[in-house]
This record gives sequence, structure tokens and C-alpha cells, in this order.
Amino acid sequence: MECWTYLIEMRKGDRVMNGKFLANVVLCGLLLAAIILGVQALSASTVTELLRSSVVASADTEQLRQQVTLTQFGVRLKKGEDRVDAIFSFENVSESNVRNIDVVCEVTDEKGRFLGRQRWVVAETVEMLSKKTVLSEGNRLFIPRQAHQIDCRIVDLESVHEPLVTVRRSHGAAEAGDSAEKAGHH
Repeated sequence: MECWTYLIEMRKGDRVMNGKFLANVVLCGLLLAAIILGVQALSASTVTELLRSSVVASADTEQLRQQVTLTQFGVRLKKGEDRVDAIFSFENVSESNVRNIDVVCEVTDEKGRFLGRQRWVVAETVEMLSKKTVLSEGNRLFIPRQAHQIDCRIVDLESVHEPLVTVRRSHGAAEAGDSAEKAGHH
């Protein structure tokens, strides 16, 4: 920009203050004021809304979304610490067990402005056709002090499938050895 060039040159003493120089200084001042006012006009929540990405669910979640629900949730900050306790209650009316339930909670202030998002992964299995409450203790998460409301939802989960192959340890080798001794083979 020319205004910075003029200021630098003025310090060197090479320039004489003339009308063009003063016009550039005033123009730079107005430009700076417009930038400051523009930044102040944008609220922090507007910026975070622009930068906040949406959460996309997996194929498993889409199929089970109507059958596995978050029925209750609660978040409690431990006084004097940066740890958060969370309790989640799930209801699974599907025909399969689920685990690794990814719960996202969005935090807003009294005016409804977005303050942040926190994520919990509940690794415990919720059996088919059952209800389960899980306490997640002592996570190191940040919940702003201005938090007024927290809304949580399931964004992902994993269906528990039976393994294709089950390995079982048996005593078959010992039994085979015993029958070989009885037959006279050592």
C-alpha cells in the first residue's frame, strides 16, 4: 500500500508533506477504521457458525437411527477441575447389539449462540431390545463457563456382528496322545 511507503519515506526525511501524502494518510486511516468496525460487527457466533462443519452419520447409523435412541443425558462439571462427568441413557429396540456409540453435544449460551461441540464415544455394548445407562467419568473436555444449554445426539454407532469364525481351545491333542499310548505307540 502506498500509505505505508509514504510513512516510511517520511521517517527518512526524503518526502515533504504535501496534499497527496496527507490524502493517503487519511485514506489509510479510513480503511483501518472500516476494517476495525467490520470485525466488531461480526459476532463470534457468526464466525463459529461459518467454520462449524456438519456431522455426517455412517451407513450403520442411518439404518439403526430410528431403533437406537439417546433417551436421556446429563453433563456435570467437577468444581475446580477441568474434568466433566457425562451420563447417557440409551434404548435399543433393534435386533442387533450396538457399541462404540458416538455422542456429540453442542453447547450454547443464554442467547442460543453456539459455543462449542464435545464428543463422547461410549464403547460399552447396548444389548438388543434393552435399555442401558452409562456414566462417562472424568473426561478432559472443555465446557465453557457461559454454557446455558447442552443438546446431545447420536451421530454414529457400530452394530455388533457375530464373528464368522470362532476359535475354541479344546483338549483334543491330549486325548489323541492318550489314545496313541493305549494303542502301543509312543
